[in-house]
Amino acid sequence: LRTFFVEDLRWDVAPEQMDAEFMITGRIDSLGLFDLIGFLEDEFGVHVANEELAPGNFDSFGDVVRLVKAKAASAA
Repeated sequence: LRTFFVEDLRWDVAPEQMDAEFMITGRIDSLGLFDLIGFLEDEFGVHVANEELAPGNFDSFGDVVRLVKAKAASAA
């Protein structure tokens, strides 16, 4: 996931930035969010439903990691 942020979104996520609010700060725009969702679905086999496109799931790198882990755990 970190590699996607670095290579595709061109944002190097340092450990101290794990909870930086990248949507609010403009680090990811709406097109970047769709790229991220596509990556999550392809790479991790999780489906992100429309109702999950809430800020609490995509405010920060840590939020995205938690979402993927929760979805993977519920699918297992």
